[in-house]
Amino acid sequence: MIKNIHILKKPYYFFLLSFATPLFSHAQTTCGRPDQYGVVTLCNPIRGINSIDSFLGKIIDIALFIATPALVLAFLWAGFLFVTSGGVPEKIAKAKQTLLWTIVGAAIILGAKTAQLLISGTISSLSS
Repeated sequence: MIKNIHILKKPYYFFLLSFATPLFSHAQTTCGRPDQYGVVTLCNPIRGINSIDSFLGKIIDIALFIATPALVLAFLWAGFLFVTSGGVPEKIAKAKQTLLWTIVGAAIILGAKTAQLLISGTISSLSS
């Protein structure tokens, strides 16, 4: 009997156990073969990404892909709060705060992509 069955009661633990485990086991395949001296070279498990710059760029692109619909929904929610405030100062203040933090989140995400592009351009111009 499994003693730690309480782990499976939380959905995110179940997700990690069922979906993330094959990713880790897939990453540990024997990609490289030993050469004549017995040295095994490691293969890159992430195809198409050969530098830290492209790896960080891919992470930022994924974050931008996820954050864009979230930002649109947050802007719509802030607009909904403004429309339904009915002139009540507390509700207007909450709508303004929601709009402010949505703009801050958009600035952080777009600023990260801009910084990544500037750093990438600088590194590529220095290396050539």
